[in-house]
Amino acid sequence: MNFEYWQNCKIESINLDNRGRIGRNAKIAFSFGHCHSLACALHKLTKWPLYSFVSKELEDTKYSPGHIAVRMPNKDYLDIEGPKALIRWKETHPDTKSYKIEYDKVVKGLDCYMPIQIEKAMPFAKTLLKQYNI
Repeated sequence: MNFEYWQNCKIESINLDNRGRIGRNAKIAFSFGHCHSLACALHKLTKWPLYSFVSKELEDTKYSPGHIAVRMPNKDYLDIEGPKALIRWKETHPDTKSYKIEYDKVVKGLDCYMPIQIEKAMPFAKTLLKQYNI
């Protein structure tokens, strides 16, 4: 499975698994290309602020921000893989910084992302919060 395939993936083709859990395909889709849809769905449910992760290698490119997550009240970051999103991101992008990004800016569109699909991401956001007892 390569990045180009998942970059063009449609959320419609990704579902919760037969036990109602977030499966591998959903984790890939919401990690590569649709992180903004999931982050906005989490924001709508929790009102937690959105943060973009930007590494030096991605600054001033069409791929900036590299990733979007929500910041929980305990100052940790949450994405499709669960809490500790920034720590995980820094494992492969050590020079990453996080910046608060406004919901409206994400919803109106960022040049580097596919069209936002908040309603399609909503079941995954609800499942993620339940899975981690948040």
